[in-house]
Amino acid sequence: MSILSQGIGLVRHYWRLVLFPAGYAAALWGNARWTHATVPDRVASLVCFIGGLLLMRRSARYWRPATLPGLRAEISERLSARWQSPRWVQTRGNFRILLWGVAVAVVALYGWRLLVHLDTTRPVRYLDDVQNLMVIWGVFPLLARAAEPEDVPLVRLHGRITRAAITRTVSNAAGISMVGAMVYTAVLLRYPAAVVTVAVTLGVAVIVSVHKTWTRTRKLCTLVHADVQTLVRDLEEFAEGPGEAKLAAAVRSWDAVHRDLLTRIDSGYWLFGMPFLPPGTVTVLEVKVARALDEIPSNKHAGADVLADFDTILTVCAARIDTVA
Repeated sequence: MSILSQGIGLVRHYWRLVLFPAGYAAALWGNARWTHATVPDRVASLVCFIGGLLLMRRSARYWRPATLPGLRAEISERLSARWQSPRWVQTRGNFRILLWGVAVAVVALYGWRLLVHLDTTRPVRYLDDVQNLMVIWGVFPLLARAAEPEDVPLVRLHGRITRAAITRTVSNAAGISMVGAMVYTAVLLRYPAAVVTVAVTLGVAVIVSVHKTWTRTRKLCTLVHADVQTLVRDLEEFAEGPGEAKLAAAVRSWDAVHRDLLTRIDSGYWLFGMPFLPPGTVTVLEVKVARALDEIPSNKHAGADVLADFDTILTVCAARIDTVA
């Protein structure tokens, strides 16, 4: 079909769409001309205005099937495709991490301000700070967990572990600072000499809590590395020569890895801790392992994809191995 024929076909199909903007322009022109027009011109303006409205009403039906359902569907489809594209998913994840970093910086600056600008003449003024620190202690881990991107968890695993440990460190520091502010408010005026003792005690508590958090992180990474390594070896042995004993060993190894991957990185409490991997990702790995165990007897290379995922986990955990933690 020639360009001219295509153009004529488009004109025949869509020429009625021009009537609505033409009617709108006529009504707008008639309305604008009415104020400063003479009597004859006002008649023409009124005719243009009413005619434009009628033309708009008459031609609106041609726009509805061409624009509203079709245009909405097209725009929705394009926006959905763009929103779910890997680039935008990664951008949203990076933005979440940026928000988390800003929140950590704000909390750190807030704590530094309290420490540097102590007011020994009016300790009661820190009651509001006690409430703020309590909120940070209780809510910040939940917000950090909700803000954690889950688009490519294996790729982001190194940062996920680090962010979980930092979040718990900030939360524990806020909780201990809350206790310090309460004691400072209640004890300073009555027992000024006890303030130094309490401050030293709380400082030691912060150091201990930070040490325990990062020690737990290293212990978990060491355990995950050992159990994943065992699972990989069992899968490789099962691929070399399938058998019931080797299959049972691989299943037991996966059970251990499954428990490790759902363990909280920073805390033993389910509500406040962040799991090593999102439950959805663990489910995907479980499906891959089950499929590999089913297909390996007929294809010894069937578990290549899940072995690649386990290799990523081993690489991340290798940097945090601490067998004496």
